[in-house]
Amino acid sequence: QGIQLQGGGTAGGLGLDEEFLESALLYSYIPFGFFGLETDEKNTLTVAPNLPQKLTYFTIENMMFHNVKYDLTVGNNFADFSAVRGNIKDLNVKVKLKKPGNFFSVYINDKKTDSFTEKDGYIYVTVPFGNNRIMVR
Repeated sequence: QGIQLQGGGTAGGLGLDEEFLESALLYSYIPFGFFGLETDEKNTLTVAPNLPQKLTYFTIENMMFHNVKYDLTVGNNFADFSAVRGNIKDLNVKVKLKKPGNFFSVYINDKKTDSFTEKDGYIYVTVPFGNNRIMVR
């Protein structure tokens, strides 16, 4: 009788992608939990930073959205897309940031803008996908 091996029956397999799926939870929590990455609109990547209080920023490199690679740094009041490479035609980014109080300004690439919406204590800014820095202060 043959012995059933872990790891999908591959000799030397550790079962990290078959039997023990919870091993991958940490890797999914960073982009989905801390960065708030999701795609609920067609061709639009949503970023909603949610960092622990003591963490001022977090960077993740070599992410991919619609075959476009990019690096992303977030803080609780900003999202900075850099090293964007690939075809960005028709792609957008929506950034959701906590409203810091009654008096604030929104900046896209260090230029003050009125192109944003407010809803339920959050600021929403949508821009074409590219090397952009969106900040609320």
